[in-house]
Amino acid sequence: MDTVQTLIHYLPSFFIGILVMACALTLVILGLVFVRKKVPHQKLKTHNDIAGAIFSTLGVTYAVLLAFVVVVWQSFDQAKKDVEKRGQLLG
Repeated sequence: MDTVQTLIHYLPSFFIGILVMACALTLVILGLVFVRKKVPHQKLKTHNDIAGAIFSTLGVTYAVLLAFVVVVWQSFDQAKKDVEKRGQLLG
């Protein structure tokens, strides 16, 4: 086994999750620092208004998709209950 497989096999899932989140957070912070140093402040300021509209659109899209997931999940739970009830009647 190579080192990565050994670590994944023997380390607890909680620790692996924290490790993955720490690596992702480090990459995000380094990317932010890099962009802040390379792109002038005036150029970032002009894109701020557009970014707000984009985030609003993404937020609404996420909310609608989440609502669909909740509706489908409720239908799935009801179907599961119906199947279990039918199985009890037949068995």
